[in-house]
Amino acid sequence: MRKSARKPVILAVGVALIMAAAGCQEEQKIPNDKKSRFVAAENIELRKQLQQREKEIENQKQLLAQCEQDKKLLQEKSTKYAEDLIRIALTTIGTQTKKLRQDNESLKMQIEKLKAELDEARKQAGP
Repeated sequence: MRKSARKPVILAVGVALIMAAAGCQEEQKIPNDKKSRFVAAENIELRKQLQQREKEIENQKQLLAQCEQDKKLLQEKSTKYAEDLIRIALTTIGTQTKKLRQDNESLKMQIEKLKAELDEARKQAGP
């Protein structure tokens, strides 16, 4: 079983060597001067592209930092707004509760007074 697994590996290595040798022959056909100029021009273009990408990355980082700062400010404002609303609501509810309790006490006193007047009127009207 091991011998059968070696055959494809040996075959693949052989094919790779043949292709490498063929590739080397093609490279040797291009004069070194032309090839080096081509590589140099390609390197210059790649450096320009790299610099452009680095500028874009830096711009995106700045934009991200600005967005994070804006997000933080909005969160702070919304928290403050919510706290203000709660404080106003609690104050209003407290004031209304106090007023309602006073009204309740006043109404209770009026009821007691009316009950007393009713009892007095019944006594005077007689049985």
